Amino acid sequence: MPHLQWKKSVDLWLVLAIIFYFFAAQAGLLLTFEISKESILWPPPGLAFALLLFWGKRIWPGIIIGSILAHLIWFLHIDVTLSPTVIYCAVLMSAGQTLEALLGYFLIKKVIGEFDGFSKTNHAFSFLFIVLIMCLVGASVSTLGMFSGQLLPSDETPSFFFFKWVSNVVSILVITPFLLSWKWRSHIQLGKTTLFETAFFVILAAGVLYLNTILSIKNSISSAIPFLLIPLLLWITFRFNLKLIMTLVVATAFTSIYITINKSGPFYLYTEENSMILNQIYIGMISITALILHATIRERNEVQNHLKNFNEKLESMVTERTKKLEEEIVVRKKMEEKTKSSNRRLKKTNTELDHFVYSVSHDLRAPIASILGLTNLAKSETDIKNIKEIISKIQNSASQQDKFIGEILDISRNARLVVKAEKVNFSEIVDEAFEYGRYGYPNKNVEKELDIRQEGPFSSDKQRLKVIFNNLIANSLRYTNGKKPLIKVSIQANDKIAHITITDNGIGIGKEHLDKIFKMFYRATDEGAGSGLGLYIVKEALDKLKGEIKIESTPKKGTKVMLEIPQL
Repeated sequence: MPHLQWKKSVDLWLVLAIIFYFFAAQAGLLLTFEISKESILWPPPGLAFALLLFWGKRIWPGIIIGSILAHLIWFLHIDVTLSPTVIYCAVLMSAGQTLEALLGYFLIKKVIGEFDGFSKTNHAFSFLFIVLIMCLVGASVSTLGMFSGQLLPSDETPSFFFFKWVSNVVSILVITPFLLSWKWRSHIQLGKTTLFETAFFVILAAGVLYLNTILSIKNSISSAIPFLLIPLLLWITFRFNLKLIMTLVVATAFTSIYITINKSGPFYLYTEENSMILNQIYIGMISITALILHATIRERNEVQNHLKNFNEKLESMVTERTKKLEEEIVVRKKMEEKTKSSNRRLKKTNTELDHFVYSVSHDLRAPIASILGLTNLAKSETDIKNIKEIISKIQNSASQQDKFIGEILDISRNARLVVKAEKVNFSEIVDEAFEYGRYGYPNKNVEKELDIRQEGPFSSDKQRLKVIFNNLIANSLRYTNGKKPLIKVSIQANDKIAHITITDNGIGIGKEHLDKIFKMFYRATDEGAGSGLGLYIVKEALDKLKGEIKIESTPKKGTKVMLEIPQL
């Protein structure tokens, strides 16, 4: 069954080939001169080559039968009576045309391989050279057939060979690519630019046709039309596919031939032979020019698409690699920052430890030494009043030591304990801070002004907030200016941040101390006998809460402390 199907398929192709040949011959007869009856464009050679490239070499019987039919039609057209000799010539010429097509087919397969529609410039040039070579076979065998059948005088043999060779070349250059262009799928893309350019060329063509009606320049315009078609051909080659390009070439060929055989136009010369050769050369040139240009443009587009895809892949690879490098850089930076942070903390801890050991040894021993001295003094004292004064001093020394130990514990807790988010009531924390201040400084009658505006819930570490407020209010009470202490507390808190301002009328801080007051054990003044830990504790607690502190101070007028604490 498969063999039977294949046989039926081949028979169908043979029938189709013969039918195509018949119509091709009839079309060629329409393009002949009136006197010489020579056809400027004889389609059968181009049809034969196209059929082989379409269906393969197994179609050759259909080609030779169709070619015999076409040659017999041609002999009848030139008023040659059919005879055994004429049939012999037709068969020999048909054999030559079939050999011509088969040679071209094998050369295409050998040189180009799978023919995919003039996709490369070297394919177009190879096609041209193959056509020039293969047509030598057809022209030689046809000349031999005409000469051996005594239908061709010996003195006309060279010119007949040349005319036949040129005719076959032009037929294959025009008809074969036109037919093959319908084999390859393609589509036309019409954008705004293409439509605008089309309208421009239509208007230009109409203008040329109008100029051709003006008698004074009619001859010049008529002679220039073949050259004016070149820009149109170039534009279509750049904008459209091979199907439309070859359609324009075929239309141009048939139009120029029709004008020439009617003895007008730029290609009509004094003799029909010269007119035919000039027209054929023009048709062949525009066809091969269009093919080479189309192949060049297609090859360029393929290279551009390849480069575009390569660039996209390269860009993707670079982007991916860059992303990985950025991730590595981020990881390294994090490690470096972590290392730097650890080094800073270690350096800070070592420095603070040195200060701590020195200061603690001094600040802890000083009250004890004072207490021991006062105790020895009390042993020898008999006056009750003096004894009470000594006891009061002992109490102050003990209180100072107790406060110092409390500050050391605050530092320790702030360093060790994790930050804990709790609902905060600023009014309660401020009241507790003032109570803590009154306990530490019972003899100071403080005047306070409070402006606390808390809009909605605010979460933070309540214990650290208490330490911050206790130290700041205690400082305002400790460093008074010999007058009644006035402390103003302003708080504006929402669900994102709390702005806190604490202002006093104390002794103030000199500008030369402002950038040092947050250091451990740093004292801006000897008044009040502070430990130098209060503002250090405040700054450390704020760092844990991601808050900020800013201090403005004027000596003998007071200090303003501004805090910003974000909600946890």
